[in-house]
Amino acid sequence: MKTMNIKQIIPLLAFGIMCGCSSTEVIDDPRSTGGPSDVISLSLLVPKATTRADGTHTLRYNAVLFKKNDKSGEFEAVQRKQMLEGSDGSTLVFEDVETGSYAINLFADYIPVGSAADENGLYPDCYYDTSGTDDIKMKAFGSEIVNNDHFDCFATYVTLEKEEEELHQSISLPRATAKVRVISTTLPQSGPMVVEITKLSPLMSYKIKTTTASDPYNYPTAEVDGGKWSVTPSDITSGEIFYFYTLASGKNREEGLSPLAFTIAADDLDPLSTEFNSGKIKVRQNYITTLSGAFVATPPADPSTRTDRIVLDLFPESDWNAE
Repeated sequence: MKTMNIKQIIPLLAFGIMCGCSSTEVIDDPRSTGGPSDVISLSLLVPKATTRADGTHTLRYNAVLFKKNDKSGEFEAVQRKQMLEGSDGSTLVFEDVETGSYAINLFADYIPVGSAADENGLYPDCYYDTSGTDDIKMKAFGSEIVNNDHFDCFATYVTLEKEEEELHQSISLPRATAKVRVISTTLPQSGPMVVEITKLSPLMSYKIKTTTASDPYNYPTAEVDGGKWSVTPSDITSGEIFYFYTLASGKNREEGLSPLAFTIAADDLDPLSTEFNSGKIKVRQNYITTLSGAFVATPPADPSTRTDRIVLDLFPESDWNAE
């Protein structure tokens, strides 16, 4: 009977724990202190990760500004701004802002390098849908969700009081995802290994204000996409078969994922299938959940090397005992 363990390891307070190296910096605000008074400017703590700088993707910030309605008491969206990392330092500016109470939903994700903004200054979505004002949704996807660090993202919600003078504030965006790793304690002795995923459903919706992740669509992903995904093992030398990201709730809340099922074939052995039922895999924001078990079949033991037997070598004596 194969054994498997699910464990959560230390939070990724530094991105380098997951990817090997990281840097976080604040770029000085280039604006002069004598600027206009109808401005809210945000200096963003950029969650840089040098392993993401592969020339294919760049970090995009999406900010939605809400103004409190004095009559209803509700916050209403009034402006949306987007910027790319490094395109204007680390400062995002809202202009023509009256005095009053405000809130901002901030989100950062990765989009392909070379993406062009439209006439409103908004960039095309890639992995996440930013068209809503209150929440973010993971876009429908295929096997590209597996072994892809560009599904990582960051988000926060802040409230501000705008007075007569310009308001400037520094804001840090914490991670809004969790990472799930599948590690096999058994590995093929030789030859290729084929991994087929038949069920995989991350949490696909995230409310920025309440830091709540959910799966309102129960999108069955791999079951829809031709029945299975064939993926290349991410790091076979360490036993890591594959990994994926999911949106995850904040404030140390755990959420259960929908079923995960996969089959691994190696050498000339029979394929070995594994399934984690709904709710079995728990995720928490900014944590790695590791699924560890004997996910790859092993050949039967050589009878000559078995250690769970008592072996007796029997032979007759040819001589009689003398009197």
